Amino acid sequence: MNPDRLAELEEELRFLLRSIEDLDREHAAGDVDEQDYPILRDGYTARAATVMRSIDQGRAALPVGGRASKRSIAIGIVVVILVAAGSGWFVASQSGQRLTGQPMTGGA
Repeated sequence: MNPDRLAELEEELRFLLRSIEDLDREHAAGDVDEQDYPILRDGYTARAATVMRSIDQGRAALPVGGRASKRSIAIGIVVVILVAAGSGWFVASQSGQRLTGQPMTGGA
């Protein structure tokens, strides 16, 4: 499943769960008819269950992001060490040498 679609389903689930909470509050306040309440709540609950199943199936279909192997980590470390050593050697070879009696910068 597309990760964007999975995110949409998760947002839809949050909306449905908030809707159930709102419906319960409205019912407790007497704003929802006794006959309508169970029908509305069952509808929201069924939709939320369907979305939950879709989310579970979508997550199962996503590729498993495995951890890096020890070999690839070791190769990465070796590459970093080689680049650092090479850079240090290059800087050292390009640097000038100041002999005794010479000024630190520029001519006198």
